[in-house]
Amino acid sequence: MKRLFFLSALFAIALSAQAQPRQGHFSVIPRIGVNFANITNNEVVVDLSQQSNTLKSRVKPGLLAGVDVEYQATDLLFASLGLHYSMQGSRYPDFERKEDELMEGFSDWHTNLGYLNVPLLVGCRVTDGFSVKAGVQLGMLLNAKNYMSTTDIIPQEGGGREQGKAIEQTTDLYDSCKKVDISIPLAVSYEFENVILDARYNIGLSRIYDLDIVKNRNSVVQLTVGYRFQL
Repeated sequence: MKRLFFLSALFAIALSAQAQPRQGHFSVIPRIGVNFANITNNEVVVDLSQQSNTLKSRVKPGLLAGVDVEYQATDLLFASLGLHYSMQGSRYPDFERKEDELMEGFSDWHTNLGYLNVPLLVGCRVTDGFSVKAGVQLGMLLNAKNYMSTTDIIPQEGGGREQGKAIEQTTDLYDSCKKVDISIPLAVSYEFENVILDARYNIGLSRIYDLDIVKNRNSVVQLTVGYRFQL
């Protein structure tokens, strides 16, 4: 009898852990994960004698951490409001730039953009545990800096070359950036026993910089894990 009671209790706990959020109730979901961020239309001219010779920026990983508050409106539909710290930006691979006979090496060139994002999403549970979501996100810029290391490359007789001393440069971009960023998040998530795996793509709508002729925007893929606390 005791064994039957114990097994029944375990079964009830398992069912409650896997149960869907209750209609008309709120949940708090802390989450942490990684960004794979880039900046659109972000190119640098590698050979100044050939303006068409350009190098595009690449994805830069960064941290994402925050919390969502979710409301279960019906058995299928829900809405969430979040507050996330998001490390975004872009990076370039190491390269050399040539102008006439002069060469300059560039390394560790990356742009760091820190945002406090507020995503508002509406979601639908397609199957048990699987959901799709979409909405709008407001981002507030916290910091913006550009880092790079440059080295002069001096040709030598006989075809060799000598590298000069590396010079590290840091530029604060905050005053030249827009302080508000608007994006469209599209997401899919899977939940099991209150653990939520979320994959999200944020499509940037706002330009990053104040200059209207510079049409760079944020493009961010986010992978996070969260845990649901039902209220």
